[in-house]
Amino acid sequence: MIFSNYSVSQVYQKTFELLSAENDRGAVLLGGVLTESVLDDMLSKKLISLPKGKKNTFNYSNKIDLTYQLGMINVEMHALLHNLRGARNSFAHKIVSDITDETMTEQIDKIFSSTPELYQNFMADWIRNLKSALAKHNVDQTVIDSVEPGARARFNNFITIIISMLQQDSLKVTPVQSIE
Repeated sequence: MIFSNYSVSQVYQKTFELLSAENDRGAVLLGGVLTESVLDDMLSKKLISLPKGKKNTFNYSNKIDLTYQLGMINVEMHALLHNLRGARNSFAHKIVSDITDETMTEQIDKIFSSTPELYQNFMADWIRNLKSALAKHNVDQTVIDSVEPGARARFNNFITIIISMLQQDSLKVTPVQSIE
């Protein structure tokens, strides 16, 4: 588990750092790896360990579905994670390297639209903060009015928030009780 001993703020900082260091393909692939790792952590906290020598072999899709079925994520997060998985698979199996490529734009937009209220609030707060910072530095109002973060910046920041939220939820997971 990549983040098993990290606080939520450390997860936020490390995730943003890791995503920012990648190209578009790497950021989407890493977003999938990091969310899957947090799901692994959630499931290992929730489920009873298998007998010695046995190991769960859930794939990313199974982990998304199982965390939903166990009530650890809501339906919107379930959709978002499956859309991220789809984008990750496209980058992994197609010759595409840019998040703004026509074949990827639709998939990235599906990630953003999976949690409409969360995404809209995220964007409104982010743009308001950016505009406020620019105004404090006496940037021309026409520049301030044109602030609109690109797809990659939105992806990095939004997925960082999603992974941090999942990490926060993982701290609340209680294990099922064995009948033994």
